[in-house]
Amino acid sequence: MQMNFTRLYLLLAGCFYACDNPETQEKAKIDTADTAATVETAPAATLLSPFSVRLQRIIRTDSGLVRGFTPGTLLDSAMRRETAVLQEDSAHYKGYFLENPHNTEVFDIRYFFNAKTRRTDSLVLDAYLNTVSASDSLLVELTDYFTARFGNPVRKGKKSVAWRTGGNQLVVRNVGIAQSPGLQIVAKR
Repeated sequence: MQMNFTRLYLLLAGCFYACDNPETQEKAKIDTADTAATVETAPAATLLSPFSVRLQRIIRTDSGLVRGFTPGTLLDSAMRRETAVLQEDSAHYKGYFLENPHNTEVFDIRYFFNAKTRRTDSLVLDAYLNTVSASDSLLVELTDYFTARFGNPVRKGKKSVAWRTGGNQLVVRNVGIAQSPGLQIVAKR
């Protein structure tokens, strides 16, 4: 019994020492400050957050129309933001390739630009999907996402949906057939 009281006394003495020790108090302040900074700088949820990983990889960011693209942007600026693999480097467009690592879906992204001004004119994204149902579900998800961002579409048909925002136009089309399902996204002035 005497041994347990001695251990308890040493434990309490250690706690009191730690509370009175300026070094320990300073470390506690630093730890608290780091935690507060982490909470304040945590990224805000984006409109993309509730959508599928596939849609997030295609759209990439909530800025611009698609993938951070806004018509009229300097080509070099738009290319620095692109994360897909450069496939084609033409006099009037740059082509990028993005694939879904979980299946055989692939996406071609082309930035068209004015060769004189080096400013972007449009972005065309072709999505080559595996099934008609994948194409249909992606069209629904794109429609939901763009409607949340830009409001109700100005045109909505069975195979095409369009929005206007800030003088720009965004169109999503189901361009596939049963043997080769796919979608196309066009962003332009």
